[in-house]
Amino acid sequence: MAFAKDQWTKAVKQADGSVDRVRNEKRWGRGKRWLGVWTDLHGEERSKAFETKVQATRYASAMETDRDRGDYLDPDAGKVRLDEIWPRWHDHDLASVGAARRRGPGPRADLRLI
Repeated sequence: MAFAKDQWTKAVKQADGSVDRVRNEKRWGRGKRWLGVWTDLHGEERSKAFETKVQATRYASAMETDRDRGDYLDPDAGKVRLDEIWPRWHDHDLASVGAARRRGPGPRADLRLI
């Protein structure tokens, strides 16, 4: 379940069993306060920081909704370099029957790895 976590305070359990929120002195007033937390496709918690609780909750809920619908895109997916995924994609593309016919003979000159 998606939720928002306050990074500027922490929960402290009292002797009577109640929970009080106290300042996290290391984080108080620094950086973005709210962390939107959701679960990705692999069951791991993911998060992103926001200025307001509403923004954090909406974003995390949207990510889980996308996951449930099958529309989830990993926010870090764009950070993967082409040279890391090229061999896997290229081998798969060569295996498809129509790929060679569509592409024509020889390597494509417009795709260069840096």
